[in-house]
Amino acid sequence: MTVPTPCEVYVGPIVYRGACEPEALRITVRSEVVDLRDVASVVFVVEDVLGSRATWAASITPGSVFVDRLEAVHVFDAQGRETERRGRFLVWPRLTLAGGGVRRVRPVTLTVV
Repeated sequence: MTVPTPCEVYVGPIVYRGACEPEALRITVRSEVVDLRDVASVVFVVEDVLGSRATWAASITPGSVFVDRLEAVHVFDAQGRETERRGRFLVWPRLTLAGGGVRRVRPVTLTVV
């Protein structure tokens, strides 16, 4: 079960169409409710304006995890397929806790220009 968590998310909101590795999307999650040291993994759930969803793999940046914040990074695919369309996308970081619980934080808007 996904439980909304009152966390703040900050993201660089713009990437260029066709962005590919080594370019990456970095999101810093901040929380005073969840101990972010308990996060085992992160994925980004991405939704376009028509409601189509995709899940992007993300990794937790080593050394970035503290009680109240962590940084997660998604490196775009080598072919630029994930950013081939211009537009706005909602990005929800989904946190999986070491004990098995899942937390989804408020979305941010990613703009592909």
